[in-house]
Amino acid sequence: MTPERFTQLVDSYGGELLRWPESLQSEARDCLAESPQLGTVLQQGAQLDQALEYWTVPAFAGLEARLLQQNLPDRQKGLIDRMAVWLIPLSGTPVSWWRPAALACLPLLMGLLIGGQFELIDTEQGLSFEPSFEQSLELSLEEELYFISLSDYAESL
Repeated sequence: MTPERFTQLVDSYGGELLRWPESLQSEARDCLAESPQLGTVLQQGAQLDQALEYWTVPAFAGLEARLLQQNLPDRQKGLIDRMAVWLIPLSGTPVSWWRPAALACLPLLMGLLIGGQFELIDTEQGLSFEPSFEQSLELSLEEELYFISLSDYAESL
């Protein structure tokens, strides 16, 4: 047993070796025999033990009952709980039919958005999808002038 470990055990179990676990008592005695300066650590632990024996805990009348009757703080709702309340309102609130319908339309809108970015191209290997956004960025001079002018033209291009 090292002197540091002996000091930790004195802090944990006190200055009386008989209160220590039996497996550690013989090692502590051997360590005391090897290092007599650890006797002061043991004496300080015994003094602390004596001081703690005279210490009395003040009585708090009804503290346990007050703590048990105390209301708990409101629980913070998580993201899933808030989404569920938004989707399916609590009883007593007006039912909004559009919320579940909007949620059901999200996959359709995402499919249209993603599908609009690709075009079907006939290649030698067969049909393939290629991104079409590069082609849509190329505008003719006439289309650019139309967008720059910000005018409403009656005829279409």
